[in-house]
Amino acid sequence: MNGIYNLTVSGIDGNGYQYISGMLEPERLDSNGFRVGKAFSVEIYHDKNESSLWTFQWVGGAPRNWTHIKTFRDEIIELSEVPALLKKYGLISEEDAL
Repeated sequence: MNGIYNLTVSGIDGNGYQYISGMLEPERLDSNGFRVGKAFSVEIYHDKNESSLWTFQWVGGAPRNWTHIKTFRDEIIELSEVPALLKKYGLISEEDAL
């Protein structure tokens, strides 16, 4: 997917939780070899039939500065919907969402 780097899709855990996460820019490492850069996460709660979109920064190899974008009630976001969702909220360009 253009505009999305290091995409990770988890399995569904015993509590019905799943996530789709990726970098919004090519991965960079700091002087200690830790990941840095802007990223996103779609958190999916299958048991609640709910999904939410977040952005965050990798700083020193840890996710920090989480920003909640939107919660989608009664909706499970699928992997195929992620590029259009990121475009809608201005996280990737229109060309990348195609």
